[in-house]
Amino acid sequence: GFYANLPFALASGMGINAFFAFTVCKGMGISWQVALAAVFVEGLIFIALTLSNVREAVVNAIPVPIKVAVSAGIGLFIAFIGLANAKIVVNHPATLVTLGDIVSPGPAICLVGVIITAVLMLRKQKGAILIGILFSTFAAWGYAMYAGSAIAAKSMIFLPKGGIGVKSIMPILGKISFTGVHFWSFLSIIVTFRNNIRFIASFSMNLKITPVGID
Repeated sequence: GFYANLPFALASGMGINAFFAFTVCKGMGISWQVALAAVFVEGLIFIALTLSNVREAVVNAIPVPIKVAVSAGIGLFIAFIGLANAKIVVNHPATLVTLGDIVSPGPAICLVGVIITAVLMLRKQKGAILIGILFSTFAAWGYAMYAGSAIAAKSMIFLPKGGIGVKSIMPILGKISFTGVHFWSFLSIIVTFRNNIRFIASFSMNLKITPVGID
């Protein structure tokens, strides 16, 4: 980021985990060791595509209006997940989605946090999003300590338990396996992983950051 003058922090993508666990391992009956081997091979292919500038060529070929539109769609998708988790919107048999009980503690705290963030952003306050997150977090914790964990849990508010820890990777380190799987099944896993990760890492990430450079 410092070298390229692009202040973007990258973390491991978690969206592919569900596909790994439920589709490949549970649905296809493939062991997690073989699935890890497929991810390893796919990673090598992805590195080769990146070094050969194929990924960059694909992204550059996408028209700017589509990049902006997909970025807006991803933003709305993430916003919907947040609204649903906060119970601001809930399921409804007729309309699929309807307004939840916004005066209950969980949705109310979330809405106040969003409003504070929006006001701070309009005032061009640095760290507006972080301030809104911190306000919502401490407000929720305060409510949980005041009302009790059992009552707060009904509003999906939980106090943190324990400290920060790091799990050992030794149980899965070096456990990849290429045995016990049919060649075509293994190939289909690799192709599927490659397509999913290529979209998430290349297409989705590039489209998320595209609007930052558009006036």
